[in-house]
Amino acid sequence: MADKFLNTGKGEVNLTDGSVQIIAASLGAVDLQASKPVKTNATKQLVSGDLDITDITNLQSELIEKKELSFYEDDSARVNPPAGELKLYAKTDKRLYKLNDLGDEKQVGNVYSTGTSTNNHLVVWQGGSGDHIQDSGIHYNSVTNALENVEVLQNGLDEIILDGGNIQLITSNIAMKGTTDFYSNNITNVNTLNGITPSSIILDDGTTPMAATYIPSVAQDVATKQYVDDSSASGDFLRIDGTSTMAGDLKMADNNIELTSGANNSSIEPSAYLEIKDNNRVKLSKYTGGANYYEFPLTLDPFDPAIFRNYVEFDYQTEFKSSVLTESYLEVRGSQGLGPSNKGQKQLFIRHPNSTVSGWWLGGQAATPSTSDNDFFFQVVYSDGSTHYPGFISDSVNTNPVTQMNFTAQHRTYTELKYDDDMVGKLMIATGEYRNMLKLDAEVSTQASIQINDAHPIVIECNEIASKRVFGVCSGLEPENRTWSSGAFNSIYEKNSADNRVFVNGGGEGSILVIDGQTYENGDLLQSYYCYASKQSDDIIRSSSVAKITCSIDFDNIPMEDVRIFKGADSNNNPIFEDMLNPDGSVKQQPRYSVRTIELNGETRRVALVGCVYLMS
Repeated sequence: MADKFLNTGKGEVNLTDGSVQIIAASLGAVDLQASKPVKTNATKQLVSGDLDITDITNLQSELIEKKELSFYEDDSARVNPPAGELKLYAKTDKRLYKLNDLGDEKQVGNVYSTGTSTNNHLVVWQGGSGDHIQDSGIHYNSVTNALENVEVLQNGLDEIILDGGNIQLITSNIAMKGTTDFYSNNITNVNTLNGITPSSIILDDGTTPMAATYIPSVAQDVATKQYVDDSSASGDFLRIDGTSTMAGDLKMADNNIELTSGANNSSIEPSAYLEIKDNNRVKLSKYTGGANYYEFPLTLDPFDPAIFRNYVEFDYQTEFKSSVLTESYLEVRGSQGLGPSNKGQKQLFIRHPNSTVSGWWLGGQAATPSTSDNDFFFQVVYSDGSTHYPGFISDSVNTNPVTQMNFTAQHRTYTELKYDDDMVGKLMIATGEYRNMLKLDAEVSTQASIQINDAHPIVIECNEIASKRVFGVCSGLEPENRTWSSGAFNSIYEKNSADNRVFVNGGGEGSILVIDGQTYENGDLLQSYYCYASKQSDDIIRSSSVAKITCSIDFDNIPMEDVRIFKGADSNNNPIFEDMLNPDGSVKQQPRYSVRTIELNGETRRVALVGCVYLMS
């Protein structure tokens, strides 16, 4: 170091690093720092600072031209290097490894295997990263110079398997022609050997053990193994010339069965059956001078009618090109899924004769039927494929709360009130504004809503006495699905979830809430007392008259009545009633009218639901 840092050169006296004091005629120093090396700068001044690689003679060239590097073997865990850098190190297995900033460690140099391999087995690259090899399971036979355990695939499907010395043809699409030598191996599971005669199959000893077996005279012949092995006349065979002796069941796992006949018909006796599974089919052909045939999916042509005298079940799509007549019944068990909004099943489709798309789906309800719920739905399909449900048939008018046999004039009116069940029976007044059924992107205004056949007023609860603005009596909230019923048939209409409607009764018979403080007689006229009804002072029908009560009620003397159940009719068609019993065996009783307590203008009052005839519309 003395030569580099203290040698002045140019024949001048050198400085030394001995123990004597340094005496010099001229000596300079600049920004000396504690515990830092000292060297001279370009002007021969002493300076201190970190050493640079160029300060050490030949160090840079020695590093660039290094002939070899030595690494200590260490199996301890490594810390990932900074981003964009690699670590290089040795382990005690005598191999060199690299580690990237993602923590991915790999051996450097030789290709390696993750497991053991078997002698004479072919190896392949690992299918994930491709950074090592693995055993393939394909064996090389050095005696026969051939590969074993090789499987040939076509479109991902097994075609040929060489397994344990046996050649297996998995499908009927493999054609093996010419003379084929299989040595001492066997041929198993052969579906079709197009172009191969038994004499063409030889063993390695030169023999042809199948040379004397049955040779089909026609390609479509089907014969049993016994018939093929020894040409036994007693063996079963199926011939297209009408001399078949096939008996019992015929089961074909994956292939097609084709039955053809000339003037005769092919038939299956009632005691036998023909079963078609998965994607296979039965094709019945009959020569009529054309190309008419039946196939599965079954096509019925007018020139070749099909007659089904027994039970027939179709699991797939079936097309009838002629009329279908059944002397029994037609049962549809399956479904193509649910229609829009998951209302009904798509079970039977009736297509329009002039369209390939338009038609009607018929089917049961989406939910599982019960003892009281089993509706039937109609779904229309238009030429562009769009579809909706225009209606359904209710399973029973007795279980449909919307279905009514008697007349009640009912309106679907808009209200901004938050509905609750206590509103039922209360009087509603018209605000003077209108809002018909909401439709997307349609005008919403009072003017647009006043139409000759529709003018739905916006309603609120009545807040006046003897109001002439009363529009009707609230009878309930419109359900989520908008329907209109006539008997058991229900029409379905489009409804926006923001279109909140309540049913308001204005004419016909029904019920109404009357308030206490008066004794009501059958036939009294009623007027509004805020949102409830009270007795009118006279018997003149006025613009403020809302209804005529059809019963008598004294709030301080409401009679009790026995609760009975209707049990049918006797032999004279008189109704039979049976008392409803309490758990202790006594006859159940209840007040004749439903009465509840309310708060009105700071007072506690009573109201009762009574029958009436509406006079408002």
